[in-house]
Amino acid sequence: MAHQQGSGRGLLDYTIEDLTHVWTETNDRDRQIVEEIAFGIHSPAYESGPYSTEDEGGVMQFRGVVFELHAGASSGRAENSCL
Repeated sequence: MAHQQGSGRGLLDYTIEDLTHVWTETNDRDRQIVEEIAFGIHSPAYESGPYSTEDEGGVMQFRGVVFELHAGASSGRAENSCL
């Protein structure tokens, strides 16, 4: 966080080293989570669940567009489209 001093300069209460440490730790944890998810998806026991209509509406819409384009391509009706 920056605090104003009388001269107009900001006084920072963090260092680049602190920010780098937080970023590195966050990035490492995010990578670990993604790797664990990828490992789990490839498990024979994995069963996908439904998308959340509250949180994943955009994903559902995108999948619908891709499905429609794919269905059109399969039937020979595909137009030059861009996602």
